[in-house]
Amino acid sequence: VPAMYRLLPKPGAWMESFKHLLGFTLIVTSVWLVGVLTSQIGNDRAVMFMYELVAIALGCWAFGLMAGPGKTGRQTLAGLAVGLAIPLVAANWLVDLEMDTTAVCDDGSVAEEMSFEETVPWQAFTEERVAALKGKTVFIDFTADWCLTCKANEKAILETKPVRDAMRDNGVVPLKADWTKRDPVITEWLRRYKRAGVPFYLVLPADESAAPIALPEVITAGMVIDAFKDAARPSGG
Repeated sequence: VPAMYRLLPKPGAWMESFKHLLGFTLIVTSVWLVGVLTSQIGNDRAVMFMYELVAIALGCWAFGLMAGPGKTGRQTLAGLAVGLAIPLVAANWLVDLEMDTTAVCDDGSVAEEMSFEETVPWQAFTEERVAALKGKTVFIDFTADWCLTCKANEKAILETKPVRDAMRDNGVVPLKADWTKRDPVITEWLRRYKRAGVPFYLVLPADESAAPIALPEVITAGMVIDAFKDAARPSGG
């Protein structure tokens, strides 16, 4: 559609500033990704990984210093070799991306007092805790630190006052199933309900004879509140 060309902004100096602005969005993305990585591999390994990022930057600086316009082919190859060698050698000592297997102490007990005034009083998901909550309505949020949809739903839907009030009024116990480290128990629950990943939201009714209520990935406050009411309602009520 050639006529649409008139709607495009004209090239100019603003493009250079816009390029720099986009560079900052990449930096912000990197910070977020390092935060996710920290939750997966632990603080110590994540710090070492950030040192490796410094080594990569140093390698790029060395390449730019030794190669480029005005340099001979031999100098460019030498710059490339040094630029690659620095991060590769550093990675041998710095990079360890094994999942953090530090166990979280959790006896599966259930908190007796829960306040929904400011935030949802999440309790960690365990099968022992689910078993201990038989006879109560349970809401399980299957989530992960790297899941943007999960975080958006938690902020915009689950943590809002109407949903928190509905949890309180219907006696719902909220559990958070953190799949950041690909927990095998959580993986089995996802497979049980034919889900390939997160987000996934499951409401276990107080009446054990009633079927669990599985919510879709895209949720609304009304959808969640209705599920709480249905799950808390006695069978045949």
